[in-house]
Amino acid sequence: MNARALLALALLLAASPAAAAPPSTMPFQGILTNAAGEPIAAGTPVTFTLRDGFGAPLWSAIYVVTPVDGVISLMLGANDGGGQAALPAGIFTTGAARELLLSVSGEELAAIPLGSTAYALHAATADVALNAGGLGPGSVDTVALADGAVTAPKLADGAVTSPKLADGAVSAAKLATGAVGASALASGAVGTAAIADGAVTAADIQPALVASLEGVTNDGGNIDLVAGANITITADDAANTITIAASDGGGGSITGSGTTGYLARFTAAAAIGNAALYQSGNAIGLGTTSPDRLFVASAAAGDAILGEVTATGQTDYIGVEGIAVPSEAYGIGGQFQGGYVGAWARSEGTGAGDYYGVYGAGTSGAGGFAYGTTGDAQGPEVNVGVLGFADGGTANYAGYFLGDVQVDGYLYSAGFAARIDHPLAPATMTLSQALVESDALKSIYDGSVQLDAEGRAWVALPDWCEALNRDFRYQLTCVGGFAPVYVATAIIGGRFEIAGGTPGLTVCWQLTGTRQDAWAQQHPLSAEAAKPAREVGRYLQPAAQGLSASQGVLPPPALRLRGR
Repeated sequence: MNARALLALALLLAASPAAAAPPSTMPFQGILTNAAGEPIAAGTPVTFTLRDGFGAPLWSAIYVVTPVDGVISLMLGANDGGGQAALPAGIFTTGAARELLLSVSGEELAAIPLGSTAYALHAATADVALNAGGLGPGSVDTVALADGAVTAPKLADGAVTSPKLADGAVSAAKLATGAVGASALASGAVGTAAIADGAVTAADIQPALVASLEGVTNDGGNIDLVAGANITITADDAANTITIAASDGGGGSITGSGTTGYLARFTAAAAIGNAALYQSGNAIGLGTTSPDRLFVASAAAGDAILGEVTATGQTDYIGVEGIAVPSEAYGIGGQFQGGYVGAWARSEGTGAGDYYGVYGAGTSGAGGFAYGTTGDAQGPEVNVGVLGFADGGTANYAGYFLGDVQVDGYLYSAGFAARIDHPLAPATMTLSQALVESDALKSIYDGSVQLDAEGRAWVALPDWCEALNRDFRYQLTCVGGFAPVYVATAIIGGRFEIAGGTPGLTVCWQLTGTRQDAWAQQHPLSAEAAKPAREVGRYLQPAAQGLSASQGVLPPPALRLRGR
């Protein structure tokens, strides 16, 4: 593509406050034509790039141009909705050469050198250079100040602040004698970085400037340093230094030594030695020099850690708390291991309240299982997952369950009974009834039926009855009369038939069967069994034999538990 580009730059100066910043834009006007010499079509994307004299890009933006009579007019650096960036601040402040490059459809045209008009953007500091309030941060440096240029009449009160001075900008040559007075410096304005080494001499400072030092006023131009208790002040005129030192205050020096890794402690009023704590990385050890956790306490003899709350009041304080929730369904709040008892918890109440030795609680979300307490025992002989023992009370329950109980296995007991509130006196009495026992896993069904005109009747059973049971037994009893009733047809298709009665006679029936489901087949009940060797001479119910509980198959636990 051939192009004719006319670059016209203009800067309009209007009356405005002296500190107002000029816009970060630059006008462009030119004519771009195609190879046939015709103006480019409207809607053509054109890339404008400002470069330095070596061709390095300093700013670039794409504008979709719309020529008017073949002429393109736009403001470079303005955002016309295409997300164009503004011209960078200071792009024309160095005085270096700049050029404008135009590209159309990936084809770069000749770069156009910029004249001095574009550099008028540098006037961002020119219109405020004559008053201190308009100096941009760091705008005054050693190059900008002529030797001896700063005199007292040139500085308005409080005009010089630290942001106005570049580091090292003020040197001895720049200051006229007596130029800096107290009124000319804003509080804290001049820091050490802004003053060149040796720049400020006594002749450059007005006598009234140093009037006080942290509230200590001068007398005749001198400031007296007075040593307090245990303080010594030593002046060295040759080195131009003053040394202020503090002694130990009469208490003596602190001395001592220790072993690497151990934390220090005072072994006497002025002596330091090893503490019992040992640090290895971020781990602390008490009684060990090889802690493998954040804190490890190891006791060669006696107890290791005690958590005790001595406060009083009706508040449930916590003696020891462990929290570990790295993520959902992970983390163990506490872990204990013992050669005899892994964890021992007790409650020592003396009042009429409720006391719990161990309380377990578990919660879960939808689809989860929550276990309040879990017991797991694994060994080569007798294992008891949960052992409950109760004695000495008016009522002793080794276990008390408020809810259903699921047992995957046999539930052994010396006797089974159901106890409920007495139906005639529920507030003052209970009613207990024994459960029926058998030497086999029996199912019992019963009911009554009225015979038809032929003295017969069919009894329908649940559809699963034959799948669950085998070896059925029948019993029939007439009600309101006698008849030689009998089972005419045994169970088939989920029913059996009664016959031999009189029309309308009521017959009560009872049916028993022996379970044959999968669990029953895997766990056959043996009515008689020999005791294993370790149980010989011991009894399931020693009290019934007139023996002590210690002669039981599983005697009550004689735990070696102790208080603190």
